[in-house]
Amino acid sequence: MCVFILSWGNKQYLFFFFILPFVFKSKISFILSGISYFKYNIGFGLFLLYLVSKDYKKIFFSILPCLFGWIIYCLITNSNILINIFQPLELLSQNLIQGGNLNKFYLFSFIKYINFFSDFSKYFIIIISTIIFNIYFIRKISEVSNNLLKLSLLSLLIFISTPHFIHDNIILIPFLIYTIKYYNTNLFLFRINLFVSVYFLHFYRGLQIFFENLNIPSLIFSYIDTFIVILVLILNLKFFKKKLIFFK
Repeated sequence: MCVFILSWGNKQYLFFFFILPFVFKSKISFILSGISYFKYNIGFGLFLLYLVSKDYKKIFFSILPCLFGWIIYCLITNSNILINIFQPLELLSQNLIQGGNLNKFYLFSFIKYINFFSDFSKYFIIIISTIIFNIYFIRKISEVSNNLLKLSLLSLLIFISTPHFIHDNIILIPFLIYTIKYYNTNLFLFRINLFVSVYFLHFYRGLQIFFENLNIPSLIFSYIDTFIVILVLILNLKFFKKKLIFFK
């Protein structure tokens, strides 16, 4: 898997930095966690968690890699530091025009098919809706005391909120680890968790191809998949809140 990811030049290894603050409580782990912001469709969730939790020191430490990277890039390219800050937005606008990853299915992608909105309005609504939806759930996730569960729930939320390629499904590995570790504490819930984890990590793409060969629109199953993940996210939050999961 790692060789495949690196050979493609993808940035899934940045998820390692996303995990760090849930494992180590140190300044260096908070600083390094900011490297996950380079992969915006994953790193944004960690930033929102810091923000909702009012961990302003963690926000400060985590933006340092982006700040230093920005300065170093400007020095190497001998470019204007103020102009370069808007280049990611220019790249985003080009991506909106050309398609790419943003053409993939995600939680609010159905808004793209509403014809009476302009393209700009559609993506503006998608971004605002995604932020509001995430802040709502991250407020609840921030109250979770178990770091592995907190990381797992945040990964589930990110998984459905933004567009991803198939190799981004590795962000569900913490959820699988959490499921296996606490499997015997609540068999009803964790059997569901295990099924969802194995499905998305091993069978998701295969079933997509199978249905496509049968000329069945994959979009239908994408909505079903999203509903399942939201349901699992809510179930795990509810079970934790009602103390139906007993952590050892």
